[in-house]
Amino acid sequence: MTTAIQESAQNAPQDAQHTLHVMDSTGDTRTTWDPSNEVEVEAVRKLFKRLKKNGYLAYTVGGDGSKGEVIQGDEIPVEAAAVIMSPQMVGG
Repeated sequence: MTTAIQESAQNAPQDAQHTLHVMDSTGDTRTTWDPSNEVEVEAVRKLFKRLKKNGYLAYTVGGDGSKGEVIQGDEIPVEAAAVIMSPQMVGG
């Protein structure tokens, strides 16, 4: 089964914009950036840091839609094809 994110990544041209997916109660909000555009990179870095400060978890997704890694720090890997962020779930 292929997800929409995987399809998007598989069909994207090599110079496609990179995407930050924020999952929350409103759904999936997407922010795109071009790693060579300093203004866009700074904006996505600020958003990423704010969300991490608010307890969001972050994961990378490979350009081919493959499983990435958990992002531990508060810096977004701006070369990642896609980053997914979601609020931390309360477990018990």
